[in-house]
Amino acid sequence: MPTYSFRDKQTGEEFDVFMSIAELDKYLEEHPHYEKLLSAPHFMGAQMNGGLLNNKTYDPKGKRDA
Repeated sequence: MPTYSFRDKQTGEEFDVFMSIAELDKYLEEHPHYEKLLSAPHFMGAQMNGGLLNNKTYDPKGKRDA
């Protein structure tokens, strides 16, 4: 499930909420004073480096060093 960032329009407070995409619309309807902030997606176990994707969880030899 994704984490969404919001800003309270009344106080300016920014916070994150972990929920499914299906829950997002209902959450925004129930909290009209919150606005969803745009952010870049996060990738677990991966790192961008010079335009190349380095997967930190992949071991081509099939074993890990301790």
